[in-house]
Amino acid sequence: MKSVKCKMMSNVVCRLSLLAAIMGGLLSSAAADEPLSRVGGEAVAVADAARAAAKGGYAIRDAESAERALHDAEDFALLVAAARREGLFDDPEIVQTIRSLAVQKLLSKKSSSVKPAEPDEAAARAWYEANRAEFTRPAVCRGRVLEIAKSAKDWERRRDGAAALLATNSPAVFGAAVRNWSTDAAARANTGRTTWLTEGKDNRRYAPEVVAALFEQKQDGVVAGPIETDRAIFWVQRIELHSGSVTPFEAARPGIARRMEQQARREAYVDFVKGLRETATIERAENAATKLLEAARGEGRPPAGPGPATK
Repeated sequence: MKSVKCKMMSNVVCRLSLLAAIMGGLLSSAAADEPLSRVGGEAVAVADAARAAAKGGYAIRDAESAERALHDAEDFALLVAAARREGLFDDPEIVQTIRSLAVQKLLSKKSSSVKPAEPDEAAARAWYEANRAEFTRPAVCRGRVLEIAKSAKDWERRRDGAAALLATNSPAVFGAAVRNWSTDAAARANTGRTTWLTEGKDNRRYAPEVVAALFEQKQDGVVAGPIETDRAIFWVQRIELHSGSVTPFEAARPGIARRMEQQARREAYVDFVKGLRETATIERAENAATKLLEAARGEGRPPAGPGPATK
């Protein structure tokens, strides 16, 4: 390891050389905490100058850039000292932000220590089968539907008129049949076109028999019907079908491994927090949950009171 001989240098050159050395990876990480200057009560270390350079978007390559990094770090220390004098380090929002960052770092540290083993074939396949829906893309289609509601006074006349027109088996006449005979005003306006329908999924607009008939057609354009339910009679014509697919196990396995690792980390988090609870003293105010609920329903602010006590 190359040594930095500060004895033969001025203080400024010594500081710059120390900074250059740490940036070049010549010194241990402990040297990153070596003070380079002091601004009031705030120390500026090598790591502070390195962060200042990174934040400024420049690299420390020579004496000029090193001096710039020191200057920027000292400016930041001046602002920190000013914020401290203003009492901002005791500001509740700042305190809460620091607490949140500390918790994030703690959880990140704990999470990185969890290194679950690569799941074996049996475990990965069991996950695949248990979550098969995630690896299945259902078929979807769209088409046209001619609906004649039995609540209409002339529904039988409409039924007979639609049947006669559609008996020609000409795909081109379906839109005309909808316009002429459907009891659904919206369908008449768009010749009965549906939105995309998903196979096996309930649809609030159409009866299950209607949706199933669209998917059962051997080819697009074919007219199927009449399909009779308690409330209406339908004819359908499919316009377009996109077949479903299933991701094979081998293709899904890398994603399964990642999901299982995430699950292991979540379980480790639950166990970690559970362990903290088991060894901590938590003192709640009387009727704490009720007070919180009242605050949420009222002004939306949590009730004032002491924080949790831990031993």
